[in-house]
Amino acid sequence: MKHISIRCFLAFCLFVFGLLIMTIGLTIVMIHNQDHIQHLEFELTLCKARIPTIREIQEKLLDKGYDIGPKGIDGKMGEDTIKAWETAVCNQYAAKYFGEP
Repeated sequence: MKHISIRCFLAFCLFVFGLLIMTIGLTIVMIHNQDHIQHLEFELTLCKARIPTIREIQEKLLDKGYDIGPKGIDGKMGEDTIKAWETAVCNQYAAKYFGEP
């Protein structure tokens, strides 16, 4: 009987040791992620830039004469909006490096 209780005790110790290792590992991961979250929050407060909504992007594309498709301004980044955006970006770079078309 004494031999079985030592086995149980060793199994219990191994289980507790495993829990301890898992807890330490999870704590390290949480601390590491906390640093990244704080860094991200710091960058966001530094930047203070407002990212336009898809609807605002579509309005600007239409104002500049780009075709965003038959649905018009719908607030969704569909295939036609993406094509219009890509064309606008290409035209912007072409104008910057080669002059106005």
